[in-house]
Amino acid sequence: MEPRIGIITYGDDPHGHLIKKKIGEQHGVWCCLIPSDELVLRGRLEWSSDSDAPALLPTMDGQTVDVRTLNTLWYRRTTVKQLLPEHTDAAYELPIFRGTERVLEGILLNAFQGHWVSHPLATRLAENKLVQLHAAKRAGLRIPATLVSQDPVHIRRFCAAHPGAIIKPVATPRGVELASTAVVSQELLDNEEALALTASIYQECIPGTRHLRISVLGERCDGALIEAEALDWRFDLNVPFSPYPLERHLGQRLRDTLHELGLVMGIFDVKLTDDDEPVFLEVNPQGQFLFVEALCDLPLADIFAAFLVDQAKQDVRSRQR
Repeated sequence: MEPRIGIITYGDDPHGHLIKKKIGEQHGVWCCLIPSDELVLRGRLEWSSDSDAPALLPTMDGQTVDVRTLNTLWYRRTTVKQLLPEHTDAAYELPIFRGTERVLEGILLNAFQGHWVSHPLATRLAENKLVQLHAAKRAGLRIPATLVSQDPVHIRRFCAAHPGAIIKPVATPRGVELASTAVVSQELLDNEEALALTASIYQECIPGTRHLRISVLGERCDGALIEAEALDWRFDLNVPFSPYPLERHLGQRLRDTLHELGLVMGIFDVKLTDDDEPVFLEVNPQGQFLFVEALCDLPLADIFAAFLVDQAKQDVRSRQR
């Protein structure tokens, strides 16, 4: 039995296309890309209560794949919206979006029996930053002092105790690649209506200019050091990037955090204090990594392709027992 790999992501996602190419060229393993935002346009979704019937999803090359035959599924990107035919009645858009999302989820959860990277339910839960912080703390990582509140009195008290405190959302909606982190302004603190509108994360600001972007795949950790003055370095990549060898205990705590979250991969953002203490900021269950490869010469795409192939081969061996 030859290993078979599926990648579910947006049709124009460069990560998905590059990894598919590397899996084929470097490992000679069959791989398909399932465009998660083109399911309505491509059609051919199918599932039946008949246990012998195929569970079909459309692939980028115009074919279909029976998800029961896949050994590994990289569950990279899904979306609550779909590309729709022209002149689709706007009144039907929301039912179409929700129905397609539920059908995709149902087909995968019912029919796929291989190795998830990572399981959709664990992925969805881990996108919540409160859940991440709790898992990181349980794994032994230092986390920033944090308040989640919509009580203006409590928010002001917290910000007074932590000058320069930052604000960020509890979760980033699917389809939004970057949600900015900002310093809490006096204007916001003076606006009771805005503070009470929704609960947000208020956090102490960790001083320093050394940021770590760490890719964790199973047991492997690959770190990059970013040296930047900006609070959120992601909006200006014209700063020094370099490979950063991780201390053993930090690597283990990152892996333990993934275990707590039920994930097999994650892209971590960590900040180093002036005393070299790593502070966990967040983990993206399916974060971007190609820009890190380009900026500091880490072969992350090759590493990731090999990881997916290894996961698929493990599943083949388990089915042959």
